[in-house]
Amino acid sequence: MRIVFDKNVPVGVRRFLSKHEVCTFVEIEWHPQLENGELLGAAEVAGFDAMVTSDQNIRFQQNLN
Repeated sequence: MRIVFDKNVPVGVRRFLSKHEVCTFVEIEWHPQLENGELLGAAEVAGFDAMVTSDQNIRFQQNLN
């Protein structure tokens, strides 16, 4: 599974996902000003299976269906 971490996720969480390919938005150099909706779209286009975030408000900001 390909997983991308939002900038607010502690990179130490990565060790719990060692059987998966994990990248961060910083590592793949996506623009830091991208909003959540843009990040979700970019992650989908790039072929990631999941995005991990600790943003408590994302469920109110985005249609996660």
